[in-house]
Amino acid sequence: MDTIRKFFSRETPEQAKYKESLIAAQAGDADEQYNVAVACLEGKGTFRSPSNAASWLQKAADQGHADAQAQLGLLFEIGIGVDKNESKAVELYTQAAQQNNASGAWLLARACENGLAGQKDEAQGLLWYEKAAPLLEKAPESDAESRNRLAWMHRHGKGVAKNEAKAAGLYRLSAEQGNVEAQNIFADCCYYGTGVDKSYESAAEWFKKSAEQKNAYGQYSLAFLYDSGEGVKQDLGMAAKLYRLSAEQGNVDAQYRLGYAHEHGRGVPKNSHLAKECYSQAARKGHEEARVAFERLKQEFCRSRGAGSSTATARPVHHMHVAQPKLYDTDGIPFQVKYDPNYRGPR
Repeated sequence: MDTIRKFFSRETPEQAKYKESLIAAQAGDADEQYNVAVACLEGKGTFRSPSNAASWLQKAADQGHADAQAQLGLLFEIGIGVDKNESKAVELYTQAAQQNNASGAWLLARACENGLAGQKDEAQGLLWYEKAAPLLEKAPESDAESRNRLAWMHRHGKGVAKNEAKAAGLYRLSAEQGNVEAQNIFADCCYYGTGVDKSYESAAEWFKKSAEQKNAYGQYSLAFLYDSGEGVKQDLGMAAKLYRLSAEQGNVDAQYRLGYAHEHGRGVPKNSHLAKECYSQAARKGHEEARVAFERLKQEFCRSRGAGSSTATARPVHHMHVAQPKLYDTDGIPFQVKYDPNYRGPR
């Protein structure tokens, strides 16, 4: 018993690093305050706690730590760990950007372009994109987040000349480092031939890497390829399995396609009740095709029990467990906000 207790109480390297950072942070070291905040956001070496992260970011930001100012701004913009406050977010982005911080400049540019806190100024946004570009270029090779932002700028011609090939190359570098969002985007580039040669096989390869990291979009997209037989040998059973994994994470398109699979027996036995449940999940989130399919099945059910009958009772369905949609990167910040606020994927 003592051996088991010692094994489970053994300190991991991440926990040891967090403890070391915490001691320095408590002594007032701004860099370590920022590191502790990141650990709290990502749950590395400690329990994930956005509120604790925000507290430590505030301490570092008060000392003029630019990275902390930019990250805290994100929390205020989204309302993670703090009450949502777009004006405060813009204020913090400005403080970071004025210190030539790459994240701060990019986030301020996006804020100006999109009118965050009612302060829309596209011309000012373009100026900040132009200032952000060289700062992002200088980011360390290990900084996939900055590379993804730079790639987005090249993809859309924001602050730099539009260059889809360069954007795809940057996304690939991040994807090769295991960055799941870059894996998804580069897979999309391969699927559509955006900046690279069109290749369903390459798209399938990169979506598989994303799916292996349990990313809902990667699971859904790989399922779509198995469903259609694009880039892989058609396998309806595998498609249905991946649709379910993605649907359980809240992916609305996967919920719809899983419903379609149950209705038509594609990779799973036909089951109109499970199909209706999946359609219902997606319809409640605004998926129009799912709403139409759900209403059609409901009417068919009523007709089978007698048209217009109000006493007909549906058989119970097995409710699919659905988690909150996985829209966040590892630190809890929405991917669309961090990299590409307009990105919605290919399908």
